Amino acid sequence: MPAFPANSGETGALVRTHDWSTSPLGTPDTWAPSLRTVVSLMAASRFPMFVAWGPELAFLYNDAYAPILGGKHPQAMGRPFREVWAEIWDDLEPLVAKALGGEATFRENLHLVMERHGFPEDTWYTFSYSPVRDGDGAIGGMFCTCTETTEKVQATRRADFHIELSERLGRLSDPRAIALAAAEALGTHIGTDRVGYGGIDATEQVVSVERDWTRDASVASLAGEARILDAFGPAVIAELRAGHTLVVEDCLSDPRTLDEAYAATWAGIGCRSLIVAPLIRDGRFRAILYVHEATPRRWSATEIRLVERVAQRTWDAVERARIEKELRDSEALKRAIVEAALDCVVTVTDDSRVIEWNPAAERTFGYPRDAALGRDLADLIIPPEFRERHYRGMAHYLATGEGPVLGKRVELEAQRAGGSRFPVELTIIPIELAGRPHFTAYLRDLTDRRRAEASLRENEQRLRATYEHAFAGIGEVDRSGRFLRVNERLCSVTGYSRDELLGQTFWGLTHVDDRQADLAQFSRLMVGKLDAYAVEKRYVHKDGHTVWVEVAASRVDDAAGQPLYGIRVVRDITERRKAEEHQQLLINELNHRVKNTLATVQSITTQTLRNSGASREAREALESRLLALSRAHDVLTRENWEGALLHDLVADVFEPYRSDREGRIRCQGGKVHLVPRMALALSLALHELATNAAKYGALSNGTGEVSLTWMVDHTRTPTLLLLRWKESGGPVVEPPTRKGFGSRLIERSLAHDLDAEVRIEYAPTGLACSVEAPLPQWAPLTFGPAPMREIRNLDPGNEGR
Repeated sequence: MPAFPANSGETGALVRTHDWSTSPLGTPDTWAPSLRTVVSLMAASRFPMFVAWGPELAFLYNDAYAPILGGKHPQAMGRPFREVWAEIWDDLEPLVAKALGGEATFRENLHLVMERHGFPEDTWYTFSYSPVRDGDGAIGGMFCTCTETTEKVQATRRADFHIELSERLGRLSDPRAIALAAAEALGTHIGTDRVGYGGIDATEQVVSVERDWTRDASVASLAGEARILDAFGPAVIAELRAGHTLVVEDCLSDPRTLDEAYAATWAGIGCRSLIVAPLIRDGRFRAILYVHEATPRRWSATEIRLVERVAQRTWDAVERARIEKELRDSEALKRAIVEAALDCVVTVTDDSRVIEWNPAAERTFGYPRDAALGRDLADLIIPPEFRERHYRGMAHYLATGEGPVLGKRVELEAQRAGGSRFPVELTIIPIELAGRPHFTAYLRDLTDRRRAEASLRENEQRLRATYEHAFAGIGEVDRSGRFLRVNERLCSVTGYSRDELLGQTFWGLTHVDDRQADLAQFSRLMVGKLDAYAVEKRYVHKDGHTVWVEVAASRVDDAAGQPLYGIRVVRDITERRKAEEHQQLLINELNHRVKNTLATVQSITTQTLRNSGASREAREALESRLLALSRAHDVLTRENWEGALLHDLVADVFEPYRSDREGRIRCQGGKVHLVPRMALALSLALHELATNAAKYGALSNGTGEVSLTWMVDHTRTPTLLLLRWKESGGPVVEPPTRKGFGSRLIERSLAHDLDAEVRIEYAPTGLACSVEAPLPQWAPLTFGPAPMREIRNLDPGNEGR
């Protein structure tokens, strides 16, 4: 008996060798004739076919169908149809039911997700199911002829996808929107969880994702910056930098992603499988397109190629958009600069027609932009006598490509609307627009600059005349102190000629005793510790005699604040110094004679009182008052009778009490300058108070104290000096039955000489005296804080106390 099925290839052999003993079909020799006929027909065909027969729809197929089964072949032979295609049975069962019910069915490009290689994959088929009847006319099974159209369908879908993507990206101009649109289109098309496009920085270390696409809100976005090497490890990054597309089906089994140091990264971003396509341009790692899936996935070659192509398309579109944006920004920036420029910017064609006329040109030449565009530039701004030269210059350039003024700054005369002329600075730059030569002219109105230059020349002439004919000597010195420039007056003061002074140091003129101080001040000036200073010193004249001069020095700095040179103004004060010395001599002589006169008066008074029988107490009182007057006279003499400082008077008054009453006299007050009349009156009043305290008051025992305070009240008009004397710790005080000479001297002298208000209080705890005296408005007043101090610390020579 011939073999069944005959000439049937591999699947025919399977039929013959299969153990049919346990199958409901039984052995092939018992099969119904119709089944044997269909199997023989199917086995001999090169078109994919199968038949499902019997109550369990046992599955029989030919060699052409075996590739469709993939890993299910050859185990599928004879098994129930439901078990062979369990993963798509829900899709097929309705069609099978129709065929078994006697109705033939046809499907074109039906989408089925098969697991024929151990993983789900998208497939498409065109097929028909037909009923097959047995010898009794009953339907014994179904017969299928099919064609896998997966590649055709995917090719069509890819083509449609790329067309749609091109149209979508072509409508966008923002690089960020392009990257997001490409990611969304790709993610939707291949059905994944997350797709993003990221740029790589110049160091090839950091990836930046402005925004990525995610399937839904449950999938986290990776937008932001990340150090790719730190996050994903050297194995992954090395592959990308080499330009290889990274394909990982499962991060938990792929050796490139198994490193524990980076496993947390994959888990943290919710990624188990991925495709990453790198973009390498000019040898540099520039960008990536990534596709992430939260579960393991077997990526098809079609999907990998699609990701790579989309990555390329995205890069091209993003770069195009970036360049166009930069161009638009550049054009906008150029337009903003031209519009805001203070100089005129005018562009003309090769026949001198204006095509650009900025606001500065409108203001300068008086033509609105609309009135200038299209006009001949020569008619607008060039005086008639220069127009022919203008045309010849343009023609020469167009013929030879050369021009004597192109690219250079030249000054010439222009005219405004109305015909008025003015100077301009002109620069002409040849450019090419739309394949034709053009010229851009930059013009600057020089009217104000010319006016300023003329004014500067006039000022320089005036300054030079002032400099040379000044009554004071003027010298400019460099940072080392050498004269750079001097005037005639400085030559006259020093006796040296201009040539002799130039290059000489200024301290070479200074007297040796003044040189050290002069150099110290100059050094402080040049390092910025002083802005200016004035000093009186001595010059040694060329002929050897000494010249007293007053020098005022200042510094000139550059724009950065660094010293350039110093200016020294010198005034000859020799005659003034001689007059001052003569005046001091006269004052000293007068003071000597006044003191002699006071001494004579004291001697006469003492002798007269002794002969008249006056008491010793009266003689001592008179002598002490004359001595106090003499002390006040000495203080005023030291100040050339221009006045005295109050604390100097106080120090002289308390001088006799320093040794035996140490620490019991306390004074507090700022610096107050008194005119001579006030100084004399206050000196006598304080003397009377101190004498009274030493004889009868707080200073007459071993524990009493005197407090003297003063201040200036500026809130009242006129300004008042407020002085208060207060005693404490002395004998109990009782008001006198009559006022003595001292009290009357204090009250009447101060009231008369100072127009002061004086109050003397005889409190049991100690005498107190308050004085309110107006200060003359012209008196030089200097005030500053002065600490509370004991009389032994009162230094008459220290004005800072």
